[in-house]
Amino acid sequence: MKRILFCIENFQHGGITKALENIISLVDKEKYDVGIFVVNQEDGPYKDIFVPYLKYPADKFLNAYCTNYRKYHGIKKLSLLALKFARKTLAKFSYDPFEKLLAKWAKRISNDNFDCVIAFAEGYITNFVSKIKGHKIAWIHIDYKRYLTYSGNPNEKSVYGKYGSIVIPSRFSSASFAETYPELTEKIRIIPNVINCEIVKNKSVETSNLDKRFTTDCFTLVSVGRVCYEKRFFQIPVIARKLKSRGINFKWYIIGDG
Repeated sequence: MKRILFCIENFQHGGITKALENIISLVDKEKYDVGIFVVNQEDGPYKDIFVPYLKYPADKFLNAYCTNYRKYHGIKKLSLLALKFARKTLAKFSYDPFEKLLAKWAKRISNDNFDCVIAFAEGYITNFVSKIKGHKIAWIHIDYKRYLTYSGNPNEKSVYGKYGSIVIPSRFSSASFAETYPELTEKIRIIPNVINCEIVKNKSVETSNLDKRFTTDCFTLVSVGRVCYEKRFFQIPVIARKLKSRGINFKWYIIGDG
C-alpha cells in the first residue's frame, strides 16, 4: 500500500480544502494510505472531515504563528500580537522561529518515509514541503503570475525545482506558470479538479437548515467564491442580460468575499 501525505495550511473554507475533500473521498483506500498534515489546526469547517486523516497532532507554536489575532480579544490577542512582533524582530537578525519549526517538522516527516508528499497549496506550504526528503508533488490552484504580483514577486524556481511533478488544474494556469519558469515546463501535469458527484447529489435532497432566502419558485443561480478577477464574476451582468432578453424569470445570488 502506497503512503501519501497532503500538506495544507488550515481547516478553513476555500477552494483548496474543497478540492482536497473531493480527492480523498474518491481515492481507493485499498491501494493508498492517505494522510494529511495541517500546519494550523484551529477549528474550521473542514476539521471534522479531515481529522480522521491527520497523521500528526497540533503544534501549539505553529498554531500560534499562523493564527489571525484579529479574531480574538483581550489576553489572547495581546499574546498573539507579542509573538508575531517577536518573530518579526528576530527575522531582522536572520532568525525566524517559524521557519525553524517548519524545518523541524520537515525532518520528522522525512523520517516517516512517505511514498509521496504533496504540497497542496502555494506559498509557505510549497517551501516547507520542498525541504522534505523523498518524492514530492506541488499543486498550484491559481494564476501563478498574478500570485507573484500580490506576494511580492518571490523567485521560487529553486523551490519548485525540487519537486518531481507540478500539478495544475487548467491549461490557463499551466501556461501562466510555464511562462514564469520555462525551465520547469516538463514537470507540469494538467489534472482538472475532481468532483464527487455523490456528495452533490446527497446535498441536493437535504431539506433541513435551508436558508429561507433561497426559494424554488423560479430558476435560481448561486455563484460561490472569492469576488476577484479570476472567478470571472464580472461576466454575470452579461449573462443576466441574455436571460432577461429571453423572458427567463430568475434569481442570482453571489456568496463570497473579496
